Amino acid sequence: MVQSYLSSEHLSNLDDQCPMIALPSDVARSRPEVQLSYQKLLEAMVSLFEGGLAQGSDGARQQALSLAALCVGGMVLARTLPDSSLAQEVQAAARVSADALINNIAWGRITGVLTTAAGFPFICKAVEMILDDHAQVVAPAV
Repeated sequence: MVQSYLSSEHLSNLDDQCPMIALPSDVARSRPEVQLSYQKLLEAMVSLFEGGLAQGSDGARQQALSLAALCVGGMVLARTLPDSSLAQEVQAAARVSADALINNIAWGRITGVLTTAAGFPFICKAVEMILDDHAQVVAPAV
């Protein structure tokens, strides 16, 4: 999932943007209901990462939070830059750091769900479901 999330394809796909990287500033200024929806997305992502960590590994939640921060933060920053070469460098740096975190023996043994695209559809589906549930909360009043 990390490799898919931090891929060049995900960086360049502006039509199907993940709300985690498309809406952070808007969510920060939104009502508590909107912020709660965003929090649920983060919790789903962290849970997926946590599930990919070896059972019983120390600090699994900390590791999962770190991976989520690298994924979302790296893509938010990369997507906001007008210089595409710098944006690609930021995206690549986040991916290299996430890969290093995953591969670091001190972090414990990681299963394949974190480094493959297997979990990516799950997050996308969770995003769709949460947005559908909260469409009226997120949509501006007419």
